[in-house]
Amino acid sequence: FFLNIDRAYWNTFLSFKRGKDHTIQGYKSAKDDETRAFYAFTNSKSHWKSINEEVKEWVAANWRKWEMEKPTWFNEALKQQIPMGFIPDGRPRDGQEHKTSKVTPQELINRTGNTVTHE
Repeated sequence: FFLNIDRAYWNTFLSFKRGKDHTIQGYKSAKDDETRAFYAFTNSKSHWKSINEEVKEWVAANWRKWEMEKPTWFNEALKQQIPMGFIPDGRPRDGQEHKTSKVTPQELINRTGNTVTHE
């Protein structure tokens, strides 16, 4: 396989760099928010654990701007990857209040309009 490849490209097939080192380097060298978000939130959280506070501060500093500008990369799928603790003021991702209480079976029946018959 390698004999058929130009030697100049051999280094693109093999690296001794760990995945988390690649993630951190990509995050830190990113020139824009989209690339930075890609490295931070499309990889395992364990990859950026050592720069957790830096990522948290970056999200806090930019969250409102992203919410207002709505860049295409800042979609619901990406938002779900961002830890809730990173979102400023502890606001939910979708801007709505979330209930933390459990729904009882009776409440579920009332909401759906279904009835339960016991035999």
